[in-house]
Amino acid sequence: MQTYDVYYADRKSSLVLKADLDRGWSTIPGKGGFQANQRIDFRGDCVIRAQLRIYPAPSIVKGKVPEFPCGSRDWGCHLVHYSLRDRVLEVRIALCLEQPWRMMKTGRPGLYIREVPFLDVDATVQFNLESWIVFHSPGIPVRDVKEWGEKMFVSGGQFESSRRRH
Repeated sequence: MQTYDVYYADRKSSLVLKADLDRGWSTIPGKGGFQANQRIDFRGDCVIRAQLRIYPAPSIVKGKVPEFPCGSRDWGCHLVHYSLRDRVLEVRIALCLEQPWRMMKTGRPGLYIREVPFLDVDATVQFNLESWIVFHSPGIPVRDVKEWGEKMFVSGGQFESSRRRH
């Protein structure tokens, strides 16, 4: 299995993000946890970028978490469902109008899912989850923009070639 895979389910009405947390877990300070993204074709020329991030809660965890805990669990609802089996997490996201769709900071339509806390192991270890589902449409050509400024030319050679001349 790959470290991260994205595919459709339920006749393309759901998007599944499957992450192998055992193979993809990182212990780099400040960037520890699991982070991956992948693109998948949607309709026509549109593409969906699905990003998943799971990390130890910084306020709870002191130091590094060497690995994601092992266990089995199912939870969630009909909009977002989580399934954890032997450090393999499957997030099933329904592509329906009931989801809280919005315009992302990039100006593209998308969905932002944040679960804080996502998983409580015990009183000292807690994990958070963030996921972005962003729709990318084919590129629209942008016209050239000409900018005009004052004093385009400076006497004395190249600009700032000698500070004594300016």
